[in-house]
Amino acid sequence: MESDREEERRQKAGSRDTRNKSPHLCENSRGERQVRDMGKLLEQLYAGELQPCERVSHDNEEYKVLCKESLEEIEHFSRKLDVDLREEFDGMMEHYLELTYMEKAQTFGDGFRIGARLMCEVFYENNREEA
Repeated sequence: MESDREEERRQKAGSRDTRNKSPHLCENSRGERQVRDMGKLLEQLYAGELQPCERVSHDNEEYKVLCKESLEEIEHFSRKLDVDLREEFDGMMEHYLELTYMEKAQTFGDGFRIGARLMCEVFYENNREEA
């Protein structure tokens, strides 16, 4: 059992029960260091563990089949090309992949901004109704 003194020290430090969550140090408005709990999603984002661009739909059987077919088609086609054309084709594929990445990044950012604006609107409407 925690002594009263230890409990008081924990409360002054602003910490909470951190047994199920990862604590993180931060400063309060008076410049004092405190331990704060973060939600799982926020913690993953902070730690660089949340990387949607690397998330692949492994459980989608249709995706797996189409991906495999696409890779086989590209390999089959590129084997038909002579060395010069194969290099040119590889360069075209690299550019295509770069464009695809840029499009996905833009779409992700747009979706995130729409979601954030939606949440702002929801909170604004809730606050307005409560006032």
